[in-house]
Amino acid sequence: MIECSQKIPSWLKQHIHKAEKEGQTKLHLCSSEGNTKLEVWYYGELFFVKQEHRDYIVSTKTAPSKIMAHDPKSGEWFLIFDSAKHGYTGLFCNEYPQEILENRPLKQYPILPCELVLCLEYGIEYDAEDEIDDYLIDEQQMVLLADKSKMPWENVHTDGFTGLALYYKDEQGNLCCFVAEELA
Repeated sequence: MIECSQKIPSWLKQHIHKAEKEGQTKLHLCSSEGNTKLEVWYYGELFFVKQEHRDYIVSTKTAPSKIMAHDPKSGEWFLIFDSAKHGYTGLFCNEYPQEILENRPLKQYPILPCELVLCLEYGIEYDAEDEIDDYLIDEQQMVLLADKSKMPWENVHTDGFTGLALYYKDEQGNLCCFVAEELA
């Protein structure tokens, strides 16, 4: 776990061991025990990208994708990304029936436990005068979301990212993208 000035999504704060800012926020993931060799489990479909010789995880026609990490050493599981709840689109645009969200069985992505790097883009300045009026914010600074739940306004700044890419580090140390989503 680290302290840094980067925008870190609220649900991932305990799972970052290194954060960088290189045009986008780059977060190196770890379990709460600090282990960096993680398995990837997902709900979705695999879409083969010929140029990269790799499968990407994408949503199904009926339900949004969900990606979790599993630390094989400690047994801990944690959520990396749920396209029903995270990013601008998940927060403010899409709403899904609860039975669909609860019925998304996970499968293991076909890689060995490895280092994972999450890159986030933030393309909305939520505090800009022409933006802030687009949101329903109550007197406790809670924002109404698409699913009718509420979130603190400060979390919208970190959780409402507009782009996401998830990479694994292969045996040669190369970063290999296997999730890429535009979320605004």
